[in-house]
Amino acid sequence: MTNKEIGRLLEWMSKEEYEKVTTFLKNIYTTEINNTSRKHKKNGIEKYQRALYKNATKYELKFKEILVNNGIRFYFQKIFKVPKRIGNSNYIVDFYIPQNNVVIEIDGSQHNKLENIQKDSIRTEALLSMGVSRVIRFSNEEVNNNSEKISNFMERLKKEQEGLKNLMA
Repeated sequence: MTNKEIGRLLEWMSKEEYEKVTTFLKNIYTTEINNTSRKHKKNGIEKYQRALYKNATKYELKFKEILVNNGIRFYFQKIFKVPKRIGNSNYIVDFYIPQNNVVIEIDGSQHNKLENIQKDSIRTEALLSMGVSRVIRFSNEEVNNNSEKISNFMERLKKEQEGLKNLMA
């Protein structure tokens, strides 16, 4: 039922019925946060994001520490909402670095299976079509060993950020 249809139904109700229905709907669709009057609706993707955030792998936490130690600002478990014209799913990426417009994924061994490689490829294409400049993938082993690949990547990110700062000055 659309909001317009609900509005038409509410027009035909008595004031008491209207108040009961609107109170009922408010209780279903909103929750109070921090005892304020601000209302917030959590949908499935936001709940899933929160669960991923709370249950981050040790490799994600280690990579997060690497970013912090290198002074790189980032979002952890960022939601990318896919426009309907591109697809019908949203994506949660492990890390997003807005200054460089880069997504970083930390991949476990399950990403080596053919079906997951195909899903990752579709996901990467969708993110790129949404304007992300690069999607970088590191394996758990690369993160655990703090590989040279990660060190080189951090240096490259810092140089790009310095270049952007110089352009802005």
